[in-house]
Amino acid sequence: MTTIGLDVSTTFTGITILDDLGAIILCDAIKFPGKLDTFEKADKVSDYLADLKVKPTRLVIEEPLLGFQKGGSSATTITSLFRFNGMISYIARGVLGISPKYTSASHARKICGLKMQQKKICGKTHKEQTAKYMLMHDLSHINWPKKKNGIDIQPWVYDAIDSYVIAKCGFIEKL
Repeated sequence: MTTIGLDVSTTFTGITILDDLGAIILCDAIKFPGKLDTFEKADKVSDYLADLKVKPTRLVIEEPLLGFQKGGSSATTITSLFRFNGMISYIARGVLGISPKYTSASHARKICGLKMQQKKICGKTHKEQTAKYMLMHDLSHINWPKKKNGIDIQPWVYDAIDSYVIAKCGFIEKL
C-alpha cells in the first residue's frame, strides 16, 4: 500500500509519499506565499493533491495540538489549526478517495525510533530534534535547499520532514 503523510499547518503543509516498501516517492511541502486566506490555502492543497502522479492507498494526517503548552500557541491559533486540519482532511479524502487516519507527532516520532528531550535540556525544540535525527539517518541522501547563509535548511523542510515521520509511522503501523 502506498502511504501519504501530511503535516498540516497554515504556513507550510508537509507531504510525503512512501511506496509499498517504504521508500520515498515524494518528500515536499506546499508553501503558502503572501496573504492567502484559509480557503485559498486549502485550494492550493487540493490542487497539489489532484496533480499527484501517484495515487496513495493509505492517508495519515498529523493530529493538531490537543492543548495549551507553556509559551505555546494561543486559543486562536489552535482553533485555526483545527479548522484548517479539518478542511484538509475533508479535501484529501475527496481528492484521494480514502479516509484519513490520524496520529500524534509524539507517537509517530516514537514509532520511528526518536527519543525526544526537553528543550531546556538540549536547547532544541522537538521539531528541530526530529529534523536533526532524520537528516542524519533516513533523509541523509536528500540535498535539501538551504537558506542564503548556505548552512541552515529552508523553513519548509521541517514540515516536509515531519510529514515523512507521519508517513513512516502510518507505513510501519499499517494505519
